[in-house]
Amino acid sequence: MKSFMKFNQGVLRSPLHVRLWVMLLVLVNLIVPLFFLPGTEAQVVLAGFAASGALMTILTGLTGFSRLVGIGHVFWIPMIGWLWGRLD
Repeated sequence: MKSFMKFNQGVLRSPLHVRLWVMLLVLVNLIVPLFFLPGTEAQVVLAGFAASGALMTILTGLTGFSRLVGIGHVFWIPMIGWLWGRLD
């Protein structure tokens, strides 16, 4: 729980444009898929969001809020390729 709070404090200390970008990403990647459940793609996006958030929280707990938190985006790379392949 401390790591999660530390991560959120790091985001809140970021410049305004970064905070707005994070809020937009949360809206698109967390809220929007809820409208498309029980679709497979929506479930994968939600799982990717949760996995990324968990990894970023763990990294923040281990190293503090640093550039290493960006490693949490690793789940999105294969997911985007998979989603691209699912296009009709």
